[in-house]
Amino acid sequence: MYLGTVRLAERYFQTRYTNELENTYLGDTRRLYDGSLRLGDAVSANVQRFLRSKPLIGRGLTVKVTVVTGKGMILYPAVFNQEEAASVVMNPLAVATENFNLLQNGIILTLDATVQHLGLFSNLILLFYVALAGVALFLHYRAASKKYQQEDASRRAEIQLLHQKEAAVTGRLSDLDREKGTLTVELNRLKETLADEKSRASHNEDALIEEIESLESELNTNIERQSDQQRQVDSLKKKIEQLEKSERRSEKQRKKAAQDVGRRFKTLYKNLVVAERAVDGFVGLGDDIKIKAEEVIHQLNENPDQVTVKRKVFIGKRDGKSVMEVIFGYKGRLYFWKNQAGMLEVLAIGDKNSQARELTYLSSL
Repeated sequence: MYLGTVRLAERYFQTRYTNELENTYLGDTRRLYDGSLRLGDAVSANVQRFLRSKPLIGRGLTVKVTVVTGKGMILYPAVFNQEEAASVVMNPLAVATENFNLLQNGIILTLDATVQHLGLFSNLILLFYVALAGVALFLHYRAASKKYQQEDASRRAEIQLLHQKEAAVTGRLSDLDREKGTLTVELNRLKETLADEKSRASHNEDALIEEIESLESELNTNIERQSDQQRQVDSLKKKIEQLEKSERRSEKQRKKAAQDVGRRFKTLYKNLVVAERAVDGFVGLGDDIKIKAEEVIHQLNENPDQVTVKRKVFIGKRDGKSVMEVIFGYKGRLYFWKNQAGMLEVLAIGDKNSQARELTYLSSL
């Protein structure tokens, strides 16, 4: 986009300036025909006046103008000393004749506009597209972060709900166990009563058998309900184990990534100490600002004096050293100080959302 815009700007200014200059580079033709002004002098003065009137020329935009006659004589830029030419006494008739002949041969105006890279105008174009890309990346990061937070909250809510269901089912299972024990005791008592009454009252045998059958049926129903509740508990436990295993896997991957990043930092940045908390914060950043964070780390390692420090956060409690805060990627925050060994130490890395947590940690140092 930057290169395309530069090319379009060059074409635009070349077309615009060419049209404007074609209407002004000859100036007042009456002075040319009465011999009071040479054609070359008029062209040079008018072209230079036009170039001085454009504020962009010299501030990132370069314009080259060439004016030649139909026979190839160069009128601008002048190929002779203007002061020497001005000192020569001009014959108005000869000058007018010369001007007329040159105009009859035709005048060819050529203008070439070039936008200089790293100039003010081109830097403004580049800054616009960098800002546009930064806004797009920021919106992408914010959407991804919001989605992750929603998924994490949903997963935690589901785990909490499963724990509540497990507690309820476990309580119900305990109640069924107690009810089973009560029914078993009652069944044993009735069996004993039946054995005692058989010899004394045979007419009561059928009623007792019916009551025993009723109790056994109720006991079987209770056992079936207990089995159903147990299966529900087992199912809930499996779901909880799967969710906890997923969380452990995510944490293990994050720790492995932090170890890899820590080893890489230790290998690449010999003049710098990167604390473990800073490595964890770096791993937690979005991909869009990790590059910005590592650019700051690289600059601290190579040219720390060129790092732009936003502010001194506070003075450390142990030795009174200042903790510096550096902003990167709009929302990124990096904190460092010079440790007791005299080396720069990156203490923490995070973003605007974790700034309060990082400052609390740094205040304890």
